Amino acid sequence: MIHLVLEVFMDNQRIHTTAVAHRRKKQIEDCLYENLLHLPYVSISIADICRQVGISRKAFYNYFRDKDDCFNAIIDRALHDSVLHATEMTPDNATPLESAIILLDYWKEQKPLFDILIRNNLFHVIILRNIHYATTEDKTILTLLSTPDLQADADILACYTSCQMTLTLQWYMRGFDTPTEEMAKKFLRLLRSPMIQE
Repeated sequence: MIHLVLEVFMDNQRIHTTAVAHRRKKQIEDCLYENLLHLPYVSISIADICRQVGISRKAFYNYFRDKDDCFNAIIDRALHDSVLHATEMTPDNATPLESAIILLDYWKEQKPLFDILIRNNLFHVIILRNIHYATTEDKTILTLLSTPDLQADADILACYTSCQMTLTLQWYMRGFDTPTEEMAKKFLRLLRSPMIQE
């Protein structure tokens, strides 16, 4: 009985430690993001972040290799959240167009992130992280857009998602002037391109 109680206690401790670590990691990411809303990327130091979060440099390095790694985590979270949001918001019987509109609406709401990327000449980061996400995650974008007939390999999928993100950038640069539905149709035309068909 004592062994069982001790095991439950240790499990609870691990869960608590993991939750605390997750919150601290997010707190560091959020601090960098908040700074980037007002300051250039190059002017923000790890020391600044540590001071604002109230942690030591050693604690920072428990979560991130460097500032770039922290910024990559911000981008990864945005990419993950976009798929999560679209998955949760898309009804089971949604058409590919409806799914694409939901996904684009999410990205339209991320204007502050695009502002940061453009102001700091960092748009290449979201393209690279998008490629990483597309090649390491389970082809969620294809599932989301209801295209099981498209059996793209990871490299082709990475090209598609890079084109998709470039379209989103163009849309942002024009002040989101094109109706979301029209942009969604462009995204779906990319999927039907002979270049990415098997």
